[in-house]
Amino acid sequence: MNYLMGRLPLLLEIVINGFFVLVYTLKKAKQAPELLSKLPLELILQHAIWVVPVVLFISLAANFLKSDGFEDFIRRYIFSLIIFIPVVITWGDIEFVYWLSAVHLFSTVISFYEKSGSGAPDLGSGASSFLFRLKLQPAQVILFSFAAWIILGALILMLPVSANHGKSISFIDALFMSTSATCVTGLTTVSLVDDLSVFGQMVLLVLLQVGGLGIMTISSSMAVIMGKNLQMKEQVIMHDVLDTTSSEELLNLVVSIIRYTFAIEFVGAILLTIGFYQEGFEIGQSIYYGFFHAISAFCNAGFALWNNSLEDFKFTPLIHFTIIGLIIFGGIGFLVLRDVAEMFKKKRPLRSLTLHTKIVLTTNTLLLVIGTIYFFFGEFLHAFQDYSMWEKFQVAFFQSTTTRTAGFQTINFNALQPHCIYLAVLFMFIGASPGSTGGGVKTSTFA
Repeated sequence: MNYLMGRLPLLLEIVINGFFVLVYTLKKAKQAPELLSKLPLELILQHAIWVVPVVLFISLAANFLKSDGFEDFIRRYIFSLIIFIPVVITWGDIEFVYWLSAVHLFSTVISFYEKSGSGAPDLGSGASSFLFRLKLQPAQVILFSFAAWIILGALILMLPVSANHGKSISFIDALFMSTSATCVTGLTTVSLVDDLSVFGQMVLLVLLQVGGLGIMTISSSMAVIMGKNLQMKEQVIMHDVLDTTSSEELLNLVVSIIRYTFAIEFVGAILLTIGFYQEGFEIGQSIYYGFFHAISAFCNAGFALWNNSLEDFKFTPLIHFTIIGLIIFGGIGFLVLRDVAEMFKKKRPLRSLTLHTKIVLTTNTLLLVIGTIYFFFGEFLHAFQDYSMWEKFQVAFFQSTTTRTAGFQTINFNALQPHCIYLAVLFMFIGASPGSTGGGVKTSTFA
């Protein structure tokens, strides 16, 4: 009974607020299925304006009663307070209620449950505790987490709201797209711009962000942001994922991952927004394109909102050089980013870098240079023959960078010669570096 009462706020939020988010999303998209259209939607939304905030208040009150004082409550549930206060201030505004409750619901679903002082699981924990109760090994938890995330993404992509008007996404296409995004491969069976709605594109963006950083890393990061503690088994999994040896090192690395990810993606998004705005897009569209492609590039996913990828921007330096920088930062790994950042911060010499960092930076630099030179001269009189020297360099450098991990393109691969395509296949096999958002056998293995 105590366990059920502890879970009641979580269940209320998932059932009531989750139903409201689903109904309002379908209503906004004007794609409500026949079953929902028979319900009194206006009456439901009218009551949801006050019911949803009440559910959030119940959740906050329950968490406050479980906390060891006010300071402990603030430390653990500051994120919930940040969501709840604007809901109260804008009382009656259904748009605010919708967006804020959706954000809080998402954070609740993906967050891990914390470990209480007595060593027992916190009764207000998230849904992920189910995997731990199965007594699975760390590798199995990661495997089943990815499988569950892929299936959840596929089911959401199958919803009518995820498709453009007059379009529908079959289960096999939704499953493929969800898998491709979670595994950051960039392969598609449907057009992101023609077949997916803005909602569907945002779902894909969330899938690739979680896939790029890793489900366990995202969950641990959310726990840190909300002031929660990681259970021992969660720490074991994260030690294995991030290759750390102590709890202090693990916590520092998780914090570094949060900081570097948000900072790099935000700066990249701003630069891309400026670039797209200069290309003639409206400011709102430029911001959307900027943030979408910044996240896609940093996660080495390669998803673009144009059917020909980034071919229309092959000679726009601000756009493609920003994409290149994001791909490189995402592909060298967080351990390397932290090591280099600490070197500059503490003004240490280059020789103070770890052996791992030296191998990664050296290998990446050599591969970038070799790839650029090979593409430059290999297509000099073929695919690049109509380009100037500077344009040839831009396209060659971009393809050398994106081929190994990302999947963007600024030139049609059908125009390349076979030996250049073979080099691209080799680069794809090598991939990115350990602890990064990219795949492959890793540069350290190749070295």
